[in-house]
Amino acid sequence: VWDRATGAPQGSAVAADGAVTHLGFALGGKLLVARTAGGSAGGWAVAAAGGLAPAPDPLRALGTDVRCLVAAADGAAVYAGTAGGAVRRIGLADPGRSRAVQLHDGAVEAVAVSADGRWVAAATADGRVRRFDAELAPAGPA
Repeated sequence: VWDRATGAPQGSAVAADGAVTHLGFALGGKLLVARTAGGSAGGWAVAAAGGLAPAPDPLRALGTDVRCLVAAADGAAVYAGTAGGAVRRIGLADPGRSRAVQLHDGAVEAVAVSADGRWVAAATADGRVRRFDAELAPAGPA
């Protein structure tokens, strides 16, 4: 994490479980979420001074099935595309609102959330794109 105004690093670096392929802020910048090349997901708490500390978080429960990861604009949820063809919504502020929807037999290679947070789109290895409302109810083709 770097200071935007000065470019100076904030705090010390932390180690991930491997090469990080996806990275994003959630919970209003209080949590940094990552997906590694090995398919695991996790997060770090962002201190007021910008440093990072390991954070217990619901992303660890995803195991090593994660192909892609994106945080919602409001930071209250993270969406993960899985190798098994599902999109999982992980409620960070309210873990009880976590859910999953099965899309296809192939891997979900990309997930995007609309700027207003109302829609989620997912692209699969078989070339299909589907759109859902943010709670993962199907909304038809994107």
